[in-house]
Amino acid sequence: ERGVWEPAAPVAVARSALSLAVLDNKLYAMGGYDGTSFLDIVDVYDPATNTWTSGTPLTSVRSGHASAVCYQHVTPHSDNREQTPTVIKKLGKRPSAPGP
Repeated sequence: ERGVWEPAAPVAVARSALSLAVLDNKLYAMGGYDGTSFLDIVDVYDPATNTWTSGTPLTSVRSGHASAVCYQHVTPHSDNREQTPTVIKKLGKRPSAPGP
């Protein structure tokens, strides 16, 4: 039913200051801070099965960063620790739109 919030499966590691992105109907939770440590973990939520799985870890710990989906890639953008974005899922480029 629309407009009704329901509990979902809990993520394995509770954390703050993470980034989120959606690709292929899955939610990617990346990096963050668990109250003790900065994290490089990636958790992937599939609402169709209400399950979380572990994704490929980031190349470095990140907290307080942003993420975006561009050309079928999920890219967490750097905070002040590293200036190089990391592509964590590469599915290939979308086909070019037909021209006039």
